[in-house]
Amino acid sequence: LPSQVPMEYNHLQEIPIIALRNRLLLLHHISELFCPCIPMFDLEGHLDETGQGPSVGFDALRGILISQGKEVAFRKVVQATMVRDRQHGPVVELNRIQVKRSRSKGGLAGPDGTKSVFGQMCAKMSSFSPDSLLLPHRVWKVKFVGESVDDCGGGYSESIAEMCEELQNGLTPLLIVTPNGRDESGANRDCFLLNPAAKSSLHMNMFRFLGVMLGIAIRTGSPLSLNLAEPVWKQLAGMNLTIADLSEARKSLCYLYNNISIRQWFSACGPWAPE
Repeated sequence: LPSQVPMEYNHLQEIPIIALRNRLLLLHHISELFCPCIPMFDLEGHLDETGQGPSVGFDALRGILISQGKEVAFRKVVQATMVRDRQHGPVVELNRIQVKRSRSKGGLAGPDGTKSVFGQMCAKMSSFSPDSLLLPHRVWKVKFVGESVDDCGGGYSESIAEMCEELQNGLTPLLIVTPNGRDESGANRDCFLLNPAAKSSLHMNMFRFLGVMLGIAIRTGSPLSLNLAEPVWKQLAGMNLTIADLSEARKSLCYLYNNISIRQWFSACGPWAPE
């Protein structure tokens, strides 16, 4: 541990380093006691005994428990539910050749992106059994139509990489670039948000498959090459967004909001408003 508080932690500068060390030890001790008991707690956020509001669950301790303890508990659940009696899931045929043919100029690959590799894979998910999604490695085996590719693992990884690229290059309608990216200002210019205009039943199925992809990545330990903005991850984790999160995606709107708030404050002050 450092002998003094690093300069970047402004809010901790006035607290003695010994107090911070003791607090760190206490938090580690709490995590060591609590994390092994996580399976005993309600993780669903059901209503409390009165039926009027959500019970205080695991999420309330998000900022107290250390990451290592939470990850160990999570990995135990993943390992306990893993299916290991197969090398790979069902064989799926994917046509990458039709993607280029069906793409309109700079637009979607077919109607609503259904001709993309992502769209093709989404359409085949109904044939997957639940056990297929619990495999530790290859959830499916790929056969690329018109290509001499024998999938010994490379084809599966290639299909995942291809779908991630399609989600971010305009072949599918699920993701849009952040307003900061369009305006070329602020942070997260190269990041993406969920498209609020994608709300048809087909789009909902596509979003479900995107969720399946995220789950597969977590279970297999293979990260997805998806550059989602930080507020998206917070929403997926069920965390509330703040004005600072708005700035991460749309700096201009946050600036406008702050200006409106300042004007409202001055109006409320009336004759006592500062010069």
